[in-house]
Amino acid sequence: MKKLDDDAFAKDLEAWENNGYSYGHPPIRVMQTPYSLQLIGMKDLPIYMDPSKLSEVMDQKHPEITLEILKQLPQALRDPMMILKSKTHSERIVASLSLKDTSGVEIIVPFALDKPKAWKQANVITSIYAKERNGRPRYSWYIDCIKEELLLYAHREKAAQFLTSAGVQFPMEEQTNGFLTYRIKDENDLVKYKKEKERLISSMQGIRERIEELGRETQSQFPEEFARCLSVSEEFFAALDDLRGEATTQSHDIGDEMLAASDIGDEMLAASNTVAEEAYYSIKLAPTKVRTHLDRCAHDAVRDVLSAVADSFVYHTMAVEHRHAEILKAENHTKDAVQETKEQREEKTR
Repeated sequence: MKKLDDDAFAKDLEAWENNGYSYGHPPIRVMQTPYSLQLIGMKDLPIYMDPSKLSEVMDQKHPEITLEILKQLPQALRDPMMILKSKTHSERIVASLSLKDTSGVEIIVPFALDKPKAWKQANVITSIYAKERNGRPRYSWYIDCIKEELLLYAHREKAAQFLTSAGVQFPMEEQTNGFLTYRIKDENDLVKYKKEKERLISSMQGIRERIEELGRETQSQFPEEFARCLSVSEEFFAALDDLRGEATTQSHDIGDEMLAASDIGDEMLAASNTVAEEAYYSIKLAPTKVRTHLDRCAHDAVRDVLSAVADSFVYHTMAVEHRHAEILKAENHTKDAVQETKEQREEKTR
């Protein structure tokens, strides 16, 4: 999936290049919002870039951003150096990357969140550039952001290495009297988040496949005979009405016979009407029954998944406890053996 995203983005960039970097080029899809950005609260939406903004950045404001650098953007966003709240737009997020422009300065990427783009909701990249002064990173900007408690996430090793050049020791743990005094997400949180999301996606895929299977099974239990029954009943009702209408235009004797036949028809009609109603409501209620059946099965499937997780947890907990008991037993045995050896040596020395 990652490679497909990256390849599609690279092809879209090349198409835009072949189109003369046109301002009128359609919005370019970068990727699906990665776990790193979802971790700090961004929605799982596609990420888009506006070609007009890109042209403005590359041609006028920041020529150090090239097409080849842009192609590396998806991978860099999956593993950012830092993620911060915007200083100037409170509703925006800024990703600080290890990816550098052609002058060797680290790039930042501001995002407008949950915006309509390309006929759908998306997280939109509003710009891309290096935060620099005289060809060097503008460390003061990063430090101010951290002091103002705008930092949401940091890859601690990358952030520490980056800020060391500014004479700042990025702490490995929060300190009440240190540089970083509040809790942030880090790469360990990201690893846990990825595992949990992947486990959930796998579980939901299994449930979805089970529901689809149950849907196919349930559909086979509602045959087309119901529809045919309704069709035949409607034809019978129409023929009976025709018979009654014709009886009123015939002679008395013939009409009486036809009306008598229609009385018999009334009895058939009553029976047929009951059958038709049953068939009608069976068909009408079938979707509700199917939904109820599938909902129940879905809940059962979810319960089974959770139960399996719980069983696995209990099993591994018992295994750990058992192993712990074995270790303690072996440790006690070793202590006894050492004590016995010590006593034997002392007895010999006497």
